Amino acid sequence: MYEFKVDLAGDAMPTDAAIVVRRMEGADAANPDAVGVIVASVNTDEVVKTPSGLRVWAGKARDPFLD
Repeated sequence: MYEFKVDLAGDAMPTDAAIVVRRMEGADAANPDAVGVIVASVNTDEVVKTPSGLRVWAGKARDPFLD
């Protein structure tokens, strides 16, 4: 599981976002310029399930460090 929090505006405020998950194989997996194959694309607060069992969600969530 990977969690990315990206502040594109630099204002520390959450924004709507979309993500694309890509698969890299072989030598491409170590190449930072590789494009890869899109396996999922999701907008904020949507869940996408792929036929291979991958489940992707992007959205606002509470900060676990504030508890």
